[in-house]
Amino acid sequence: MKTKLLIFISILLAINTFAEQQYAKYYKQRRNQLMSQLGNGVLILNAANDQEVNRNEYRQDSYFWYLTGYPEEGAIAVIDPTSKHKYTLFLVKPSFIAEIYGGTQPTFEEKKKEYLADTVISIRDFSDFLLKLVEQKREIYSVSRKPEFNTTWKGEEIVTNLKVQDACLLLDEMRLVKDSLEIELTKKAAIISSNALCDVYKTCKPNMFEYEIEALLEYDYRKAGLAMPAYRSIVASGSNATILHYDKNDKLMADGELLLMDVAGEAGMYAADITRTIPVNGKFTPEQKTIYELVLKAQTEGIKMMKPGKGNLECHHKTVQIITQGLLKLGLMTDSNAVWQKRLYNIYRVNHWLGLDVHDVGSFGPTSNDFRNYMFNPNEKGRPFVPGMISTIEPGLYFRPDLINNIRLFAGKDVPQKEIDDFIQKVKPIYEKYMNIGVRIEDDILITDTGNIVLTASVPKSIEGIEGMMKK
Repeated sequence: MKTKLLIFISILLAINTFAEQQYAKYYKQRRNQLMSQLGNGVLILNAANDQEVNRNEYRQDSYFWYLTGYPEEGAIAVIDPTSKHKYTLFLVKPSFIAEIYGGTQPTFEEKKKEYLADTVISIRDFSDFLLKLVEQKREIYSVSRKPEFNTTWKGEEIVTNLKVQDACLLLDEMRLVKDSLEIELTKKAAIISSNALCDVYKTCKPNMFEYEIEALLEYDYRKAGLAMPAYRSIVASGSNATILHYDKNDKLMADGELLLMDVAGEAGMYAADITRTIPVNGKFTPEQKTIYELVLKAQTEGIKMMKPGKGNLECHHKTVQIITQGLLKLGLMTDSNAVWQKRLYNIYRVNHWLGLDVHDVGSFGPTSNDFRNYMFNPNEKGRPFVPGMISTIEPGLYFRPDLINNIRLFAGKDVPQKEIDDFIQKVKPIYEKYMNIGVRIEDDILITDTGNIVLTASVPKSIEGIEGMMKK
């Protein structure tokens, strides 16, 4: 029996080692791609400091991880296409006391092999290395104008007025189109997060606290092997669902309310991002159903626009069009051409890139810096989708009790007061029927050669699907 157990453990270790080596190849490919664009430049990156208080454990800086896969703090990575050692890791050599607290650490030689570095050097030697680069008048790239690598552990500058070129212009474009490893990890995060939401459907009931739902979700993430949530969980019932980034999650959920959940975990540093809105008691009221079906229709039509060749803003324009038509029919808008009325209900662009960060890097393409204007300009189509991009889509409607009294903030000073007064007179009685209803529906969309794949499709979002799964 003992021999069989040892053989089984050896097989598991071999599988894990193979997986790690396969992953390391992806990071090397990315470094090689970057080096082809650096010319005579040198990229230097710091690992993240362990200062994130809202995380359950240390999380590496996204740029650092993207090029290295190295998971620990206290490291500096150097990528130099002109050097014999094109990829160097500067690491802290752990003392025996540090190992007492943190466990035995691999040697530099072992880390060199594991992370496919050309060389691993003590971080104590980095100051001399940086000074030599400056003497050679090499162009230094990083993701910060005042990088931490130019500061000693005492807080002193190594080089006065160090000039640093922006590496984000190169790295953000690379990160925008995902390779097969990134797609695999995002799918994993999406599947586990989707399963957790389905558990909520089966568990949710009146007189539970929002934090009970949050605890169930995060339990499911951890049980499935995810390290942590991808962002602060939004578990918002009743009027809280009209607050876009509500995260107190401490309200007692009442019978007849909606529950909006914007939640997900991350796998191997890659985030999912899902929103579902469900009735706390398992049954939508007529008013809730009306608003929900309008948001769902907008999202469904928007997803159809997410395919190669379509501008990434076109799905946003489609959702605005559907919502405008629906609100006009309900009497919640009076003029489909009034931009200020569209702004009242369409508060944000409905899609963002997804990847190492939940709002991932990469240009959307519009030339206008005023997003509040290009959001309602159909001529601004955005950069075209290409296979390998991953984007969310999350239309919503939020009937805040104080919205009508703050219309001027959305209308601006150019709209006549009489126009606003007429709007309030006609719309307010209808608006009050939907007061405190907040609905958002969000999915993660992988752009493919032929169209798209909804990575989060397993979480029901039709009225029938939600009520069927919640039926006790």
